Amino acid sequence: MIRWRSTSTVTFISSTRSPSRRSRVRELRDGGAAAVASLAAGVETLGAVLARTYGPVAGTVLLDSGRALPEVVEDGGLLARRITGLPDRRGHAGVMALRDTCLATRRRYGDGAATVAVLARSMVAQASRLVVAGAHPVSLRRGIERGVTAASAALTATATAVSSDDDLRRLAAGACHDSEVSEVLAELFGLLGERAGLIVEERSTPGVERGYVDGARWRAKPAFREVVPDGSTDVALRDPEIVVADATLTAVEDVVPALEHALASRRPLLLVVRGIESAAKAAVLGNRARSTIIPMRLASVERQVPDDIADLALLTGATVLGDVLGRPPRTLRPADCGRARLVVLTRRHVTVSGGAGTPAGAEARAGQLLGRAAAIERGSDEWRAARMRIARLSGAQGVIVVGGYTAGERQLRADRVAKAQRVLELAARGGAVPGGGVALLECAEAVRAARSGCAGIDEAWGVDLVATALSAPLRQLVDNYRSRHEAPHPDLALARIADLGQGWGFDAQQGEFAPMAKAGVLDAAGVLTGAVEAAGSLTATLVSSAAVVTARRRAAS
Repeated sequence: MIRWRSTSTVTFISSTRSPSRRSRVRELRDGGAAAVASLAAGVETLGAVLARTYGPVAGTVLLDSGRALPEVVEDGGLLARRITGLPDRRGHAGVMALRDTCLATRRRYGDGAATVAVLARSMVAQASRLVVAGAHPVSLRRGIERGVTAASAALTATATAVSSDDDLRRLAAGACHDSEVSEVLAELFGLLGERAGLIVEERSTPGVERGYVDGARWRAKPAFREVVPDGSTDVALRDPEIVVADATLTAVEDVVPALEHALASRRPLLLVVRGIESAAKAAVLGNRARSTIIPMRLASVERQVPDDIADLALLTGATVLGDVLGRPPRTLRPADCGRARLVVLTRRHVTVSGGAGTPAGAEARAGQLLGRAAAIERGSDEWRAARMRIARLSGAQGVIVVGGYTAGERQLRADRVAKAQRVLELAARGGAVPGGGVALLECAEAVRAARSGCAGIDEAWGVDLVATALSAPLRQLVDNYRSRHEAPHPDLALARIADLGQGWGFDAQQGEFAPMAKAGVLDAAGVLTGAVEAAGSLTATLVSSAAVVTARRRAAS
């Protein structure tokens, strides 16, 4: 539950406890036009707060949970996640509908939650007024869908390829509003390309640094504590043999072939397993003086372990052993071993450099994963796992280290990295458009042109409300800037931009009107397209709702 009050630049939000689920019964609150008005009230309530986070000069939001110091929130998606309802149940359904839409957009695109809130706030308010005035909801919904389709097509048509490191830096800066993070991300993506997979690490001193993984890195840990000597942070194996087994080793017979091979080859041996226990563990520890054998296990999520084991084997040229595969570890032959130039194992990860696997095999599997990732919901755990596998197989992993004195500072920067990374991935594939709400504003004419295909006036009104809403982000950008600095009223700003011509907008970083592309104010076309579609879908759903059913406290007996 939330309650809030606002100043010119800061919104304070505090939480109240929800009534127990056991004390709730369902109640029909509104029907017909009243239902749409009730939903619109909730969208307006939450949208007004989320809109404060839009743009580079947005208001600060302090979230007070009542249990600790207020949390500083500057991202619309994160703020939406923190809000779980309203004290007034009447507007609760609209709040939750907008919240879920913003969260889905942030999860899928990494950014755009505040844009969705601004667009939906305008669309839903207009749609509610039209329904109350007598417009047919179904016809209005068709018009909204027609307008959204036209806007998406216009955005896609105006997108240009991201061609330089400067473009990458500007896109990242537009997403995270952090110059240090955007500089580092632009450099990483410029070198690693669109297949880049970033590993985010934290440190306790301020600053942002970057590094490149020489080879491939997985989350991993030694199979038991004695593997990494006390006082050391890692174990480095040069030119090792690598045995990969998708199994837990328990018997002496499971490790004897590996021990004998390590002794005969006189090379260090990395033993990649799910686990090693009992007699097998004792045998490895007892032979440490005669040979260097380092057992480790991958620390991936359980369902990802088989895929990660298979990728490690592919990159090193090893054969995956296992009882299920018909080749238990006790049948190990020298030809089953992989090789690498260098393996570094720490207590948190393993890095394999110069694996002996064939580049063609790694590229073929990466290509398969690219096709699979395209069919997976963007932003899901499965999608993120596939993207990291692609980066490993392509040699495109990078490390970005974010620092801060407090855990909150470090988390804030880590969130900025994740947000900007997704935007750069989308821009690499779908191109960039002028930022600051200008690309959306310039789509309005294409949307109005779609009016000609409407079957009636109610459907045409649906198209018109989409066209009108496309100016809302620029209006909000100027309004947020005006809360801290002198600037013209949003209406006057729009008139000024219309006089200046195509591509011009308001640069909120500099506080002046400028051609957006030349000023380096860019947005990823994919993020804006997704935001328009999400806001349109939400509005179309709410405008055709027949009733609102909410929960209330059971009457006291």
